[in-house]
This record gives sequence, structure tokens and C-alpha cells, in this order.
Amino acid sequence: FTHAGFAGSIDNGKDINRSILQRVSDALDVLKGSDQIKLIITDLDNTMWNGVVAEEDDIVPWQHTEGWPIGYVEALLECKRRGILLAICSKNDESITRDNFKKLWGERISIDDFFSVKINWLLKSENIASILQEANILPGSALFIDDNPAEIDEVRNLFPEIRTLSYPPERWRNILLHAPQLQVVHVTDESRNRTLIIKEKIARDASKQLMSHAEWLMSLSLTLRFVEIHSDQHQSFSRALELINKTNQFNTTGRRWGVHEIRDWFNTGGFIIACLAHDKFSNHGLISAAIISQDTVLQMVLSCRVFNLGIESAMLSKVTGVILNSGFTSVRALLNETGKNSSCVNFYHDYGFVKDGDSAWVGTLAADYPEWITIEE
Repeated sequence: FTHAGFAGSIDNGKDINRSILQRVSDALDVLKGSDQIKLIITDLDNTMWNGVVAEEDDIVPWQHTEGWPIGYVEALLECKRRGILLAICSKNDESITRDNFKKLWGERISIDDFFSVKINWLLKSENIASILQEANILPGSALFIDDNPAEIDEVRNLFPEIRTLSYPPERWRNILLHAPQLQVVHVTDESRNRTLIIKEKIARDASKQLMSHAEWLMSLSLTLRFVEIHSDQHQSFSRALELINKTNQFNTTGRRWGVHEIRDWFNTGGFIIACLAHDKFSNHGLISAAIISQDTVLQMVLSCRVFNLGIESAMLSKVTGVILNSGFTSVRALLNETGKNSSCVNFYHDYGFVKDGDSAWVGTLAADYPEWITIEE
């Protein structure tokens, strides 16, 4: 990976000979969800296949796909299974390229495996800006793979934080399969369905253009269900921990938790309040979580794909209600600026909480549930 500060030992291609100490370090990074990649954006010519197929009259598939392209595609599909989004960014004629994609890969991989497909003659940085916006993902959580160093340089000029891969392509499969930033502790149902969920988000966003924001929110039929998690044996624990450890933008402290660490914390009486959501477009699954210790909200996270729907308000109402109903007269909430969580740095202030020290906020009233949200018991 050509990215300043990128963790992991496989930048230099010596992944096979990594030391035992480095392997342990990588495993800990996986458990903590450190510096994870959420989106892979791939070029096509000389990237997903060998050569420039649009320039050929007769296409013989195996001549373009045998060897490293097969391994690369296998690795992309494994990353998709883990919950990493896939997107295409290619300078080509779209209709011809879609036809050639089908001719080359048949049923092995489909255009539908990619949540976003940008095949046109725009600057790749422009297309990648659109892809990041559609997924609501920060550039530092994306990986761009292209055979052309000039294209990578053009993209990194606009997005310095983006991770990139270029030649030699023989390394790509091994990197995608084994880099700790592309690993997950558990493959959850939300992970398997993430591509479909993001496509449904794009459809939901498109419907927003047809009415006022208030009308659109009322039209969503947004329904939430809250669960309390007191043990790592709870059916929603794995997804809740995954969300906590992968979320950057709406994450009030940025803290990452290991399984053993949070298990010990459960034993002290701490618990998690998690929120599951669905609307007329999609079953979002578990999309928000708050870590509670007595009267204190240690951390709250919200998936970026459900921003601006009022779910954070409903979560705060639920969390403060649970704490106040437990006999406490006020609620403490921790918040630290991480450089990535600008979407929530004013969160507690906006709901009337008062600053109490460097990182704590104190409030006494639960927020009302938004009128367009239904709470399912």
C-alpha cells in the first residue's frame, strides 16, 4: 500500500516472511479494527483483466483472465463477503465495457457485485469523489487499485489519505486476502448484505429529491428496535463490536475494543444498547450502539449509511432514558475529537448537555423520539 502511516508489514511485499511478532501485531490490529478499509475501488484494463479488451475485435476470455486476474477476482469476492464494498472506476466506453465484462468473467463475478460503477471519461478523482459520497466513506477508509501510476497520482493529489495499490499485480491477491486492514473478526449478516444495503441507500437518497426533507422522512416508514447486550454470548454482540470498531465518522471517542477487554468490562456490570433499523427500502440491521457504564455513556457510534435520519436522536433518547430510569439523576457522556469524527463533535451540546471537564458532558433530560420514527417493542 502506498499510503503514509499505513499500518501493516506487507507494504514491502515480504508478507510470506513476516516475523512471528509482526503476525501477532497484525492479529491484534484485526481484533481492534485498526485502520480498516471499508471500500475497494478498482480499475478494469490491466487490473481486473490483462490487456485493453476494448481495442480487440475478437475476445478470447482465457487470454485475458488466466493467471493473476483470477486470483485478484477471487480476493475481491472474499473481501465483499467480509463486508467490504466494491466499486469500479474505469476510463472506457460504458456499454462496450459492460458487454466485455460479461464476456470475460461470465458468472465468476458480476457487475452487480459492485455497489457503484463509474465507467466514463471523467477524471478518476471526480468519479472517486462520487463513489465516496454515495457510500459516505472517508478517503482514508478506501483502497484504490490501478495499474497506471499516473492515475494513482492524480487521485492522491485530491485525496492524499486514500490507500492505493499498483504494479506488480501478482501481489494483489495475497495483499487483499491477508492484510490486517482487510480482515474482520466475524462475518456478520450485515457484512454479507452490505452491497445490497448501500445500493438501497442510494435508491433512498434518490427518492429524497422528489419531496421536501420533512415529507421524505415521514415517507420512509423508519422503524427502530433497541436491544441490551450484557454478554458476548448475545446474538447481536459480534455485529455491535464490529460496528464500534469500524466506525470513524460518528464515533464519540474513537476507542477500539478487543473481545477479551469488553468481556471483562461486561463482568463489571457494563452493557451495550444497540439499535436495529428498517425502512421501506431496506432492513439496515444493527446500525448504532452505545457503551454504558452506570451513569456514563462511554461511547456512541452510528453507521454512516443512516446519517441524517434522526436515529442518533432516538438513540440518545433511549440511552438517557435507561440511565435515568435506573435511579441516576443525570447522564454523563464522553466525547473526544479524533480528527475523523466531526459529524458528532457537537452532538451532546446540541441536545442540551453541559461540558464537564476535558471530555465529559452532563445532561438530565432525555431527548424526544423524532415523530417520523416508530419504536418497535
